[in-house]
Amino acid sequence: MAFPLRLLALVLWVGLTVPGNNAWADSPPKRPAAAQSQRAEPAGKVGVRILAVAASEGTPHLDPQLKHLVKHLAYLRHDRYELVTKKRGMIGIGGEDLEFRVQDGPRVVVTVRELGGNRAKIRVRIFRGQKKVADTTVAIQNHGTFILAGPKYKDGILILPIRVDY
Repeated sequence: MAFPLRLLALVLWVGLTVPGNNAWADSPPKRPAAAQSQRAEPAGKVGVRILAVAASEGTPHLDPQLKHLVKHLAYLRHDRYELVTKKRGMIGIGGEDLEFRVQDGPRVVVTVRELGGNRAKIRVRIFRGQKKVADTTVAIQNHGTFILAGPKYKDGILILPIRVDY
C-alpha cells in the first residue's frame, strides 16, 4: 500500500471508545465514576501510555495484546499487527518528555504542551537518527486514545496508540 504523505500516512481518532478494563494490559482496572473523580494524578502531571505496533501485509495475525484495538486497526487495512514495545510514564506539563526508541526503528518523544478542561495537548515527535521525520500536536480527551500511524517501519508501517490519563 503506497502512502502519499511521507511523514504520516494516517491519523485516526479513537477518542473514548477504547474500553477501560482491557484497554491496556498493564493498566489498573476501571474504577466506578465516584472513585475516578477522587483519584487524581500528581498535580501538573499527565499519565501517558504509548504502544508501538508494527503493521504489515502477509499472513493475517493480531498480537493478543492488541485485541482491544481490533476495530480501529481494521481501518488501516493491513493483515499483520504485532506489538513491538510499550512505554508509560508521568509527564509534567510544558517541560518534561517521555522518550523511547522503537526496536530497530525511530525514537519517539512525547511532550504535554498544555492541559485544559477535558483535553491535553500532546506533542509527538519522531526521529530517525538526528533527523526529525514527524512533529505533530494533538488534543486528546482525558482517558482517551489517539492513534498516530504512518512512519515506515521494517516491511510496513509503525502505529502509535497514545493514551492519556489525568
